[in-house]
Amino acid sequence: MSDISKAIQDWEKMVSHTDEVLKHRISVYEHSESILSAAQEEFCFGSSLLNKKDMSFLVFACILHGMVKYGIRKMRMMNDKDLAEMNPLHHEEHSTRMNNKYYCSREEIISNPVPFDAIIVDPMYKVSSWQRLKPGFKGTNHRFTALGHDPLLGLVVGTSNIMTSTITRSDFRSWHVRTEQHQRLKRNGKRAIESLDTICESASTIEMFKAVSDRLNKEGKDGWITLGTALAKEVVHLLTDIPSLMSLPLPVISAISPDFAHKLSLYGINTGTIVEGTIANKIINFVVAFLHRLCMEEGDDERLYQVRTSKLITAANLIATGGDLVVTIYQAYKGDLKAMRKFDLGGYMCTLGNLVSSTRLVNQLECEYMNEKFKLELNRINY
Repeated sequence: MSDISKAIQDWEKMVSHTDEVLKHRISVYEHSESILSAAQEEFCFGSSLLNKKDMSFLVFACILHGMVKYGIRKMRMMNDKDLAEMNPLHHEEHSTRMNNKYYCSREEIISNPVPFDAIIVDPMYKVSSWQRLKPGFKGTNHRFTALGHDPLLGLVVGTSNIMTSTITRSDFRSWHVRTEQHQRLKRNGKRAIESLDTICESASTIEMFKAVSDRLNKEGKDGWITLGTALAKEVVHLLTDIPSLMSLPLPVISAISPDFAHKLSLYGINTGTIVEGTIANKIINFVVAFLHRLCMEEGDDERLYQVRTSKLITAANLIATGGDLVVTIYQAYKGDLKAMRKFDLGGYMCTLGNLVSSTRLVNQLECEYMNEKFKLELNRINY
C-alpha cells in the first residue's frame, strides 16, 4: 500500500509539473510578440556602434579611406613619365633596337620601351602605304587601339609584341617597330635628335606568334627565360599605366570597339577606376576588421561583436563613398571635364557589395539571436 501511495504522489507531481510547463509554454506563445520584440531591442542595443571604441574605429577607417582616395586622385593627375619613375620595377629606357624582323633579344627587351607605345610612323611608310593599312596610333588613342594595353589580351599579344618588336592594332593587324632618328622639340624650347621607336612597315600577326613559338622550340630554356622577361615587362608596363588618368581599357573591349572603350574611359569606366578602388577598399576593410577583432573584450558576445564589425566597415565605406561622390559632383559642377575619370568606381562597387552582404549577415544573425532567446524562454521550465 505504501508503494502504491508513493506512486500516486509521484504521478500527481508529474501531472502538476506537466500542467505548469504547458501553462508556461502557452503563456510564452501568447506573449511571443513582446518576447521577440524585447530580444530584438537587446540585439540592436548590443550591436550598436554608439560607443567610444566603435566610434574611434569608425573615424580611423574613414581617415584611411579618405587618404587612399585622395592618393588615387593625385596619381591619376600625374603624367606617364612621373608614374613610371614611381614604379620601383621600372628603369630608364632608350630605343636601341637591332631592327631584326620578328626578333628582339633579351637585352633589347630589358633596355627598350615596349613597342606598342610607338606612335611615330616612318614618313616613307606614310607615302607608300594604302590608307587602310595606315596604323592610326596617336597619343590620345594608342591605349585603346594597341592590344598590348589590354589588361587581358595584352598578356598574350603584348608579350608577343615585345619579343618580336611589333605593334598589334585592335583589329589584329600588326606592324614592325624599329629605332629611327627623329628631331624632337625639348621642354626648354631647343630641338634635339633622338632615337625613337618608329612604326616602319606592315607585319603578319600570324608570323609574329609563329616566331615566338619557333623561338621557344629552338632556344629551349633560353627562349622560355626570354618569354618570362617579356611577360614581366608587359605586366610592369600595365601596372604603370593603370593609375594614370586615361588608365587602361576594360579587358577585351578594345578588340570589339576601341572607340567604345575610349568613351567608357572618359566616363570613368576603365581598369584603373575599378581595380585601384577595389584593391584599396578590400585591404582597408581587412585591416579595420582585423584590428577591431583584436580589441574584442572577454565579456563581449561574439555574435553581437561580429555584427558591430560588419556595421562598422559598412558605415565607413558609405561615408567615404559619399564624400568621394560629393567631391566628384563638385568638380564636375566647377567645369572639371576630367572629374569622372578620377572618381572611385571600384570603391563604389565594393561599398554596394558590403552593404548588401552586411544587411544579409545582420538579418541572419538577428533572426538567430531572436530564435535562441525565444527558445530559452520557452524551455525555461522543462518537462
